[in-house]
Amino acid sequence: MKFLVVNSGSTAVKYSLFDEDSLKEQRVFSRKDEGFSIEEKGFIDRLNPDYVIFRVVHALDKVNTRFINEETLQDIKLATSFAPLHNTILLELLNYFSLKFKSTKLIAVFDSEFHKGLPAKAYTYPIAKNLREKYKIRKYGFHGLAIESALEELRKINKGVLPEKIIVLHAGGGVSVSAIENSVSVDTSMGLTPTDGIMMLTRSGTIDPELGRVLEEKENLLPSEVSRILNFESGFYGMTGSKDSKEIIEKAQKGIEPYFSAYELFLYELKKTIFAYYGVLSGLDILLLSGGLAYKNEYFADDLYEEIKFLGIKRNDILKVKVNEEALMIKKARRIIK
Repeated sequence: MKFLVVNSGSTAVKYSLFDEDSLKEQRVFSRKDEGFSIEEKGFIDRLNPDYVIFRVVHALDKVNTRFINEETLQDIKLATSFAPLHNTILLELLNYFSLKFKSTKLIAVFDSEFHKGLPAKAYTYPIAKNLREKYKIRKYGFHGLAIESALEELRKINKGVLPEKIIVLHAGGGVSVSAIENSVSVDTSMGLTPTDGIMMLTRSGTIDPELGRVLEEKENLLPSEVSRILNFESGFYGMTGSKDSKEIIEKAQKGIEPYFSAYELFLYELKKTIFAYYGVLSGLDILLLSGGLAYKNEYFADDLYEEIKFLGIKRNDILKVKVNEEALMIKKARRIIK
């Protein structure tokens, strides 16, 4: 039995083929965000998986792992306006796989599942109740698969035990900070959409909610054009013109502008958010760092420590872990395969 795991993020799509017996990754194909290529389709066409498992970033409040059917597709379509970077790519992939592998079972694993138990005080937006209920407007939170995987790695390191108070910073193309208490998510920086929270590689993060209206008026833009700016042309890319986090941090270390200013703003936003979640948790036992930006950059953990050491934590309390979302996705999928 073979599992093909399709992990479509905001900046890349990664394919991983696993064998049921060994669960070792046999073959990998990945592509950046240039679009669905002929090479990619050729790779897919040569496969013969028994199950294809998709990471679904947003499907509103439908977050339980399940086989993909018309209802699932509709849920993903309804949430596309809340996650345009992710769901648009995903729907294109699902359409192609449905045509190519009619007898193959397609399974959805949801990124928001980990945050489904957020307390009302953390997920409620203070707008009219009728609007909240009509459009399912609330904080959903994302990066759940990465966070769960990071916690599994920490559990291995700690010989099966997790500390009570954990903050997870996942920083790749997207960036989120989550407060974890007794293994449960109690707050997270991403909200209704994956654009909320900390500034990211191409996303703005939290901004004044009136900024969209101001840009529409001043630049004579449509709402969709403002959304494109905030999702694709902001964050580090908007400030520096670069999408390479390694380049940005290395140049920032040398004081080169505008990289230094962008990185300084990033650390400042992280400092504010981590301090807020330190308050939510009434303390902190460990800060976990995951994702390409946080895990692979040699300077980042030390720079972050300098910003938050006033909390009384030690440098050893900041731990980098490598996540394996694909293995976790298979684990979740196998629970529904009979």
